[in-house]
Amino acid sequence: MAVWVIAAGGLNDATALENYSKTLSAPISKARLESLPSEVLLPDGDQYAWGFPRTQKGGNERRFAQIAIGDICFFCTTRCEGPKSRWSNAYHWVARVVGTIDAIHSIAVSSAFWDSEDFFPYLLSKPLAINVSFQEFSQEIDPAGKYYNRSPQSSTKLTDFKKIRHVVDRYGSIDSWADNYIGRLSVLSVVAENNQLEFAVSQKTTEKSANRVDYKARLPVMREWLIRVAQAGGRITYKEFMDVFGIDRYTSKHSMDRLGEHSQALGEPIITALLVSANDNRSSVGLDKFGVLDDEAERQNLYRFWSEIELDSSGSSTSDPLEVRAARFASVVIRPEQAAFRRKLFSAYNGRCVISGCDVVRALDAAHRHGRNWRKGHNSVADGFLLRKDLHALYDSQLLKITDSGFVVLSDEIAEHYEAFSGIAINMVLL
Repeated sequence: MAVWVIAAGGLNDATALENYSKTLSAPISKARLESLPSEVLLPDGDQYAWGFPRTQKGGNERRFAQIAIGDICFFCTTRCEGPKSRWSNAYHWVARVVGTIDAIHSIAVSSAFWDSEDFFPYLLSKPLAINVSFQEFSQEIDPAGKYYNRSPQSSTKLTDFKKIRHVVDRYGSIDSWADNYIGRLSVLSVVAENNQLEFAVSQKTTEKSANRVDYKARLPVMREWLIRVAQAGGRITYKEFMDVFGIDRYTSKHSMDRLGEHSQALGEPIITALLVSANDNRSSVGLDKFGVLDDEAERQNLYRFWSEIELDSSGSSTSDPLEVRAARFASVVIRPEQAAFRRKLFSAYNGRCVISGCDVVRALDAAHRHGRNWRKGHNSVADGFLLRKDLHALYDSQLLKITDSGFVVLSDEIAEHYEAFSGIAINMVLL
């Protein structure tokens, strides 16, 4: 077995871009398979293939003679999604060679697969979709990042011991490394697919059934958060309130009614006077039913009432529903955009640290990814990780890094103390 880096087309290679969909990113069509010579035998199931372009000097003909069943191919291709300005070169597929075509039939097979006689074709297992930059691929093989950190100029078998010494020393052979690496990439691919599917379903479900959310379980957390707002002398718009707790207008209205009733029963200023319209910063929903005619005066009453009272926070139990734990996790901070960011991250990662799996709410933090800034509006799920507090501190100080493809990299300074996390693949939410 051997490992290959396949240069399968650059940004301006129109032929390669067209050929991806014929045989690499999707199974070969029935019509193309039926046009093959009858004596060409293929494995059962869906068929995938790629080919070395014919060259005048015969370099690719020699490569075709070397490639063999069982070899692993990392395909450097152009991601051709969206506008051309966003296309980029990287390793986007990896597959194993499952068959080769003899020289007698190579022209006919090339013509059937790609409408051209210009390729030496070989058959592949179903390619695994990946997204690995040249730098990441290079550092995976050689941590110093000296090799394979640019787009390959031609297809190459990885045999230069100087360039692959790191993986041979660590895994015993380049083949063992490739099997291990593909296993890690497979996990990431499945997790990303599942996360995207779950997020899409969750979004649709929330939009359609938010009025069925058991908001009563979250009322204590809502009240606790609004008290913190009062202690800080703040006010919150209705939209911010809905964003922080992941509820719709219908549920928000019912929540405000119950919160107001609770305040009235306890003889306190009405806590919902803190909620205002974004247009005029005044309360306009339901205060009159509690006898409040001046919302600004009621807010001042709230600020005075809660200014010297210490808030008793009972914390959150792992037995609480996820939505309640997410709400409590969000309510630790007052600023609405940060609170909403915390809730979304907590829910997306199911209340667990992406590295350690810790699910103790008070031990967790919402960490912005490097390069993201909440002040610039980077507050979507894709902008952060849910991390245990100590791992968050290490991440912010660059002692712990998470690569774009989801692998944990530790600095030498902390490697001894956190070695259990070195090189693991995290369950990233990719949106």
